[in-house]
Amino acid sequence: MMCRALLLLLAFAPAAWAQNSQGPLFTNCSPSSECVGSGWTTPTNVATCDATYATWNETPATPLNATVLGFSLPANATVVGVKVYHEGNGNHANALARTIKIGLTKDGSTICGATRDRQYPRDNTNPFTTDGTFWEGCSPSTADCTSTDDMWGGCTLTASEVNATTFGIVWEDVNDSSEALRIDCGQVTVYYGVPAARRQIIFSQTRATRRSA
Repeated sequence: MMCRALLLLLAFAPAAWAQNSQGPLFTNCSPSSECVGSGWTTPTNVATCDATYATWNETPATPLNATVLGFSLPANATVVGVKVYHEGNGNHANALARTIKIGLTKDGSTICGATRDRQYPRDNTNPFTTDGTFWEGCSPSTADCTSTDDMWGGCTLTASEVNATTFGIVWEDVNDSSEALRIDCGQVTVYYGVPAARRQIIFSQTRATRRSA
């Protein structure tokens, strides 16, 4: 006598990696104490790209820290890249005197990883009409991009550190010139991966067996 048995096999496909992004988000400078820099005039102006500026016109150089971005990455996110957009200009005819150093911070003041030096264009008109625009984390830096794996020279970031109110941007003049250096705004986009849900796959197989009468 023949009978047939149904054999079910369960398997799980490997978890996929889903890449996502949040941003660009402005440094919202709320409260105003989160956009600070000794010697900087109107530092909270970096919160919007509107041709109103945070201005440095002192010597020696001191940093401008801008935080409280408002990210909400999921707890299981792995940060894989950070892109920073910024605008600005300067007065001086000397290019070095219009060069800004920019970096990331996760504690509100200390640079995380490496900084970038960018030369802002000269604009000594009033009102100002020329801003340099840069996308750090893109190549070339003067063109936008939709993703990046740039971690700023070894800046390790967790989801909770990115979500914290102390995560943000640091700017600093690289020169001791007293000529004005102006920052219009800064925006940050964070790229991250999360493990996708595992897929369950069911295999079925029918097998014939012989049973004695």
